[in-house]
Amino acid sequence: MGKLSNSKFGTLLAKSASEQLRRRTTAVHKELL
Repeated sequence: MGKLSNSKFGTLLAKSASEQLRRRTTAVHKELL
């Protein structure tokens, strides 16, 4: 049970991290343009 919740939490964390990274890169691209 703990492992399952851990993996789910990790997936959520990774998803939010990738989302932040994407926003940051798009913001940087806008600044470059």
